[in-house]
Amino acid sequence: MKLENFQLRFESETLNETIIPFLSISFSILSILYSGVFWSSIIFYFLIIFLLVFYKKNFSNLKIRLIIIFILTFTTFLASNNESMKLSPFTESYLSFLITHQNFSIYTIKIVLILFLTTMITPIFDRDSRVVSDLIFSSLLIGIFVYNSYFESGRFTFDMGFGRYLPNWTASYLYIFLIFCVRCNFYFSFSICLTFGFLTVSRNFFLAVLVVIIGYMIIPILKRYIFRATHLLIICYLFITLFCLLTLEHITLGNLSSINLIGHRISEFSPDTPRLLWNLQGLDSWVSSINNLVWGYGNWPDDGPNPHNALIHSLLEHGLIPTSLIIFLIFSALSEDSEGVEPWIIGFFVLSSFLHLTFFGMFWILLIFVTKIRMDYYGFFNLLCNFDFKKK
Repeated sequence: MKLENFQLRFESETLNETIIPFLSISFSILSILYSGVFWSSIIFYFLIIFLLVFYKKNFSNLKIRLIIIFILTFTTFLASNNESMKLSPFTESYLSFLITHQNFSIYTIKIVLILFLTTMITPIFDRDSRVVSDLIFSSLLIGIFVYNSYFESGRFTFDMGFGRYLPNWTASYLYIFLIFCVRCNFYFSFSICLTFGFLTVSRNFFLAVLVVIIGYMIIPILKRYIFRATHLLIICYLFITLFCLLTLEHITLGNLSSINLIGHRISEFSPDTPRLLWNLQGLDSWVSSINNLVWGYGNWPDDGPNPHNALIHSLLEHGLIPTSLIIFLIFSALSEDSEGVEPWIIGFFVLSSFLHLTFFGMFWILLIFVTKIRMDYYGFFNLLCNFDFKKK
């Protein structure tokens, strides 16, 4: 009897301490790669459900978040335009027998719920699987480079199935992959993601990485004055966004000179009239009516001129109140789990200031997910931020 109890306990400990962590990190690698490379998050949804079973954490302000979720769900139907949205090509390829379009309101509710569920987990991966997982991730990245990416006009891009090259979207996902590598101390994968990121020749990516480097130099300031509370992080984001928009406008209007830091397109910050006009058009459409101002325009055509700014795009489609509520949800999650990746979050703020990474989309959910990951290993990236998992 004692032998049987010991065997059952041993099997249970092996499952919880070895098998589940390895499956979790492997599933995480597969899901975030699939979300980024193929622009489809179906696998990620299953990952969140799986991780909720083993890594769910308790909230001190759960009631507040549930109230916000309820309000967001209700206000979603108040937008001026709730027309159907197209599915991504890869999602449609295996769901076409069920659905080919999705309603804007239903899509928004889905995003809000997935965001809420993502904030409820804190995956902790075991150090024993770090090297193997790093090799798996780097091997998959090389496989993607060979089979599902290409170069056009000298820029690297994933083939997301849209029939056109998307180097800026590719760079955004690669930046999130970099944060995942930092969290897990994946050195091989980090080098590959960084190389691919620069091959996209994305000025947004270059600027974000430059901000990260500066962020590591002032890490004590970030910890003490920015990431100490949610409202301070929100103020920091708003300041960065306004500063980037003002800089874009002044360079485009000729009030500031163009800058090229290393003599290459990736570091060239020059007038960008179309991007400035798209942002201004987004603001004009947002304030065109009281309903748009408060609840949003709704589904903005993907093939039209889109505002290249996360805040403007969110305000345009969802209005002031829903955008304010989801910003609180996102930034409260980031402030809770930011230790060790503070510079990278600031870099993402800069990245989102020049691309339409709406708050009601998967980019911010993936950002929250990778910042919540913990690896029971003190490595180089922990040393940079003086962050020790074991002291937590």
